[in-house]
Amino acid sequence: MSDSNRELILQSIKSTCENITEDSNGFNNNVTQVFRKMVTYDDSSLTFPVLMVLGGGEVFEDQFDPKTISKLRVKIRGYTKDEHDPEIALNGLIKDVMQVLESKEYNPYYKSYKPVSLDTDEGWLSTEMNGLGLFELTIEILYRFSRSDP
Repeated sequence: MSDSNRELILQSIKSTCENITEDSNGFNNNVTQVFRKMVTYDDSSLTFPVLMVLGGGEVFEDQFDPKTISKLRVKIRGYTKDEHDPEIALNGLIKDVMQVLESKEYNPYYKSYKPVSLDTDEGWLSTEMNGLGLFELTIEILYRFSRSDP
């Protein structure tokens, strides 16, 4: 059984995020762990920063032909840990994620992607877990598919 269009897109976004390394194109972070599932920040096997690519809902628009347009919501959640300046570390990771998503070199969906919302923990996690930061970026990917091959 082949992967669905949805899974192919999510895997592609995961691969795109894996390109965030300090030695390439001015990124500030070296992301060594990108997951296609939810992980908790207290997992002792994590090395920060960490990213997760999570599939969200889809909205379908019929085109009265064999193709349908879909708007797939994708959540990219990230954790950083920096005891000296957690907010700067978090903002740096957000900048890197936005930069890699907007790059035609790394993201094959750069033309059909748009950011929808960005939320952060606003420093709350750092007060509980010294230096920890969290963000969640919601993006939308627009793609066309055939009803006979979703």
